[in-house]
Amino acid sequence: MKMNEFKSSYNRINYTSDLTLTLNRIAWLKTLNLNASASYQADRLERHKEVAPQRASVAPTSMEEGVHDGQYLLNGYVADYVSDGKPLNLFVKLRGEGSARLGRLNNRYKVGGEWTFSKNYGDGQVYDLTRPLSASWTTRPRAYKDIPSLQVLSFYAEDNATLPLGAHRLEVQAGIRTIQIPGLDERYSMSGRAYIDPRFNGKWTLPPFSLGGRNAEVYLAAGWGATTKMPTIAYLFPQVNYNDFIQLNYYDVQNPTEHSRISLRTYIDPTVNYHLRPAVNHKWEVRLGATLGKNRLTLTYFQERLRSGFRFSSYYAPYTYTKYDANEVHSEDLKAAPDLATLPSEEVKVLDGYSKVDNGSRLDKQGVELTLSTARWRPISTALTVTGAWFRSTYSNSQMLYQPVTVVVDNQPVRNRYIGYYNCDDGRVNEQLNTNFMFDTQITRWGLVFTTSVQCMWYVSTRRLWQNGVPDSYLDVADGELHPYTSASRQDPILQHLVRTYNDQLFSRLTVPTAVYINLKATKIIGKHLKVAVFANRMLDYLPDYKSNGLTVRRISDPYFGMELNFTL
Repeated sequence: MKMNEFKSSYNRINYTSDLTLTLNRIAWLKTLNLNASASYQADRLERHKEVAPQRASVAPTSMEEGVHDGQYLLNGYVADYVSDGKPLNLFVKLRGEGSARLGRLNNRYKVGGEWTFSKNYGDGQVYDLTRPLSASWTTRPRAYKDIPSLQVLSFYAEDNATLPLGAHRLEVQAGIRTIQIPGLDERYSMSGRAYIDPRFNGKWTLPPFSLGGRNAEVYLAAGWGATTKMPTIAYLFPQVNYNDFIQLNYYDVQNPTEHSRISLRTYIDPTVNYHLRPAVNHKWEVRLGATLGKNRLTLTYFQERLRSGFRFSSYYAPYTYTKYDANEVHSEDLKAAPDLATLPSEEVKVLDGYSKVDNGSRLDKQGVELTLSTARWRPISTALTVTGAWFRSTYSNSQMLYQPVTVVVDNQPVRNRYIGYYNCDDGRVNEQLNTNFMFDTQITRWGLVFTTSVQCMWYVSTRRLWQNGVPDSYLDVADGELHPYTSASRQDPILQHLVRTYNDQLFSRLTVPTAVYINLKATKIIGKHLKVAVFANRMLDYLPDYKSNGLTVRRISDPYFGMELNFTL
């Protein structure tokens, strides 16, 4: 039985303070509120694991660039691993509120600011590079305390104004928010910059009127705003990329410990993106609302647009290393590990790469949301609530992409020499329509509540965005530069393979048809403190078969039952 021991400890100290001041002598400022919190954790995980490599694996041991020998993991060993985290988080928020009346215009306003601080003072992953937790482990450790701290500072101001216009009423909410990262290195484009988020909401309520003997009211509302999301610590301060190329891989069967040798050429690539920007999401919506007695209806249409979302993108460049011929090593002549100087070799130049975070994601959303709640129908003591929505979301990239191909020509992978740079939409369009009906029946004198919900997912569809597969340009290993991909390139015996071909079926729309579920719940109220409920979900369902790629898909649903007990003091 292999040894695999864990020992984990978690300690946390948290402090929270909330101070509110009421200012009776200042006409324009009514209250001041100060919130502050601080937390410190000490998380430590110790692991002792017996590792038995299934084959001769390699443990890279160098933390620096250049040529060095790796170490074979030939026999079983015990890996000692520690993960040490000591995160410190600070938060301060100051908010002021007041009101003022200017003629018929009534204003209620808020101003404030927030500051957050995050830093981990732990040692991170601590282990012996020659004894990793897994024989396939290729990463290097990094101390958390070497990662810079992250501060986020923001200020905001908001005004809520109400203006009666005869029998009409106009409500306007306008605000602005600034956000920045103080203390950021000057090499970052975000250094010293404050980003502004405007926001506006308006509501126009028409004069009330009577319809069918019941009071009625209609209003129109609209809103627009931007939300800025700052990158995380992992995005701003990523670990460097270690790229290890095997120059010689000689394993001696007769004397593996003394005569085996593996030579590596290590490159260290910085993965930090100093041009990284915040992700900014823009949204607008319009809403129609109406009430008739105790019946209420709202209908909302919205659109969201994001063009600078975070994503990991691949970057490629030429790498050079020396390839030694292990076939020229004769085991019977060895008295020590092979000498690289005595082996035939050649200089090899290939394209390889790494990933770093970019503002390369696009997200478009639009949808319609419906909410309807009725008055309780007295003959059956039942009220109906209907909620429904239609959503369409488009996820794709907002920048060009490197995409290597897997074709091999003359025993040489094409990706080692050329990599295409494509202007394509690598993403999907998802769409769905759903409606939920909930019937709420209350028999007050018996203390009973019966709830019946009908969940209807009318359809769900997905479609991959079209790609023509022809690159705009290509990266050449010879000079590491991008070159236009022309009609002549398509005739080249190697470059022609950069044109990616797709089956048209890959871009066809897949639609899952209607799915209906009926759920039941009964609640008994006992006294003032006790509620007992039983429920049966998916008691009935409607799941018709449908076709997908010529195959019939049959769906099933399993009902499940349960009981709830709520006791309040």
